[in-house]
Amino acid sequence: MWNIFEQPWTLLTAAVISALIIAVVLVFIKSKYKSLLWLIPLLIAALAFILDYEIDTDREKIIKTTNTAVKAVEEENCDALAACIAEDYADSAHRDKAALMLRCRSVLRPPLIYNIIDSILDMQITGSTAEIELLNRVLFDEKSDAVYAANAIVAKVKINFRKQPSGDWLITNTEILTINGRPAKWTSINYPNW
Repeated sequence: MWNIFEQPWTLLTAAVISALIIAVVLVFIKSKYKSLLWLIPLLIAALAFILDYEIDTDREKIIKTTNTAVKAVEEENCDALAACIAEDYADSAHRDKAALMLRCRSVLRPPLIYNIIDSILDMQITGSTAEIELLNRVLFDEKSDAVYAANAIVAKVKINFRKQPSGDWLITNTEILTINGRPAKWTSINYPNW
């Protein structure tokens, strides 16, 4: 809550408090320049928005990468998804990024997904690595083969990230934890039979 780079509210609160203090101080000051004191809360408020919008924290970069990856899956866009995956990617079913992208190209073919609603359950950032748990509700397109098995699934996944030399955070591992509340893993996905 207090991170001034992730949200403007801390500095905006400081701007309001400084405006109140200035209002009290101006009662006792007799100077033709006293109106210039009002620039202080205005500058603090401007700084709040500049810091919030111009500087991305690691947390914001991880969320941006996650949202880009989820949107790429939703749009069945494997190239956009590949941009979110690190070159040293590996998981329990894919030995490297190439194997994951091969699977993506075989599974993510329109019409498959209508919409994905996601929410981050937990995020842990430790140095140059991070881990999030993400809950996804995947709604299938009505023309999709998958819709015959289920109109939607709810999947809980764990995603690991590593900070790259460029400062971007890319996905290094993804594991499926549950599907529709039942323990699952990559081998649980048998598209198109789900």
